[in-house]
Amino acid sequence: GQCVEQHGAGEAYLPVLEALGRIGRAPGGEQFVAILHQHAPTWLVQMPALLAAEELETVQRRVVGATRERMLREMVEAIEALATHRPLVLWFEDLHWADASTVDWVAAVAQRGAPARLLMIGTYRPSDLSLSGHPLRAVKQELVAKGQCKELWLPFLSAEDVAHYL
Repeated sequence: GQCVEQHGAGEAYLPVLEALGRIGRAPGGEQFVAILHQHAPTWLVQMPALLAAEELETVQRRVVGATRERMLREMVEAIEALATHRPLVLWFEDLHWADASTVDWVAAVAQRGAPARLLMIGTYRPSDLSLSGHPLRAVKQELVAKGQCKELWLPFLSAEDVAHYL
C-alpha cells in the first residue's frame, strides 16, 4: 500500500485498502474475499470492486451502524485468518504520510497475540516523524521496546549512488 501526502481530511485506511484490494484481485484472491466475508465485512464494503452488485448490497445491509473500532477488530481477525492459510507479506510505503486510522491498524496487527505467518514492512522518513509529531513515531517506539518490530536504518544515498541508480 502506498501512503500519499494528504492536504485535507483524506480517506481513512487508504494504503491498507489499496494493499488488500490488490490481494483480492490477484490470482487466488477468492480465498481472501471469502475470509473478508466471514471475518471483515465492513472492509469488504470498502472494496466494492471485489464483489458483484447484489453481493455488495447484501454485505452493506450486514454492516449498517458499524463502528471504527469494529472495523479495526475485524481486519486484525481477517489478517490472522489469512496468514494461517499461507504466509503473508504486507508492504507499506511512506508511512510518514499515513492517516491516524492506518497507524492504529498497523499497531493492532503488529501487537496481535495469535501466531500468524505475517511479515509487515513499512518505510518512512524518520525526520518527517520527528518534525511533525506523527503518531507512527510513538507506535514504532512502543513496538521496538516490546521486541515486536525491528528498525533498519538506511544511509542517505551519495550523489554517486544516485547516478549509479539512474
